[in-house]
Amino acid sequence: MVRWRYLTRRAGYSNLQNIAVALAPSPLGEARTAYDRHDWRGAVALYRRAIEAGDDVAASDLERLGKACWWIGDREGCLDAHEHAYARYLAGGDRRKAANCAQMLRFNYVNGLGDRETGSGWSAKAAGLLEGLPECAEHGYQVRLDARRLCTTGHRQEGLPLYEQALDIGRRLNDPDLIALTDTWKSLDLIEAGRVEEGFALVDEVSAAAVGGELGPFATGVVLCNAISAYRDSGDFAGAGQQDGTCHRFPRG
Repeated sequence: MVRWRYLTRRAGYSNLQNIAVALAPSPLGEARTAYDRHDWRGAVALYRRAIEAGDDVAASDLERLGKACWWIGDREGCLDAHEHAYARYLAGGDRRKAANCAQMLRFNYVNGLGDRETGSGWSAKAAGLLEGLPECAEHGYQVRLDARRLCTTGHRQEGLPLYEQALDIGRRLNDPDLIALTDTWKSLDLIEAGRVEEGFALVDEVSAAAVGGELGPFATGVVLCNAISAYRDSGDFAGAGQQDGTCHRFPRG
């Protein structure tokens, strides 16, 4: 108590405020913790507070902010964070991570906003960045994007075999998210091609991997949302309801 009174007299109130601020938990550290426990809304708020405070927010933090925004339906926030992360990675010479951000931007522009032109531009950026790099998951994601683009623009015969190339990369790299995200799009295109039984069998298989905790949060969310859409669009509302119930058991903040 004596020591505290001495500090009060010597430092003054404003300095004590500075001490309190210095001892307060870092919003950046708290944001990372919130993200790791899937508290998406908390992570978004804390990351934004860290940015406003001028904290040293890394490109990987901006990626996390973008994904947390995606989970809470903040599409603009998701795009903005990924665009800034892309620029930061590109400036630092990390072509692989910049390509990953470009692929996420393609996904969000096309699937979220229906903006195929801008999405195609980001996909082209990703392809260029990956040229000459050793094989990595992003190569598989790029082939997957090409497969989906072909299948949804009237070239399903050319697109479906590309899914197998993406799956081969996923198996070589032992990447369950790449495999599941490839299979979930493949299942939709099989159904649309009239191979309904085969497509729904794949929908159920990939959904089981998601429910079983084999995938990361983003892959889990995409797989379950696609499963709901597949059953709903086929008119099987009971199946869609079952998938929706499964999806709501997954933490979204």
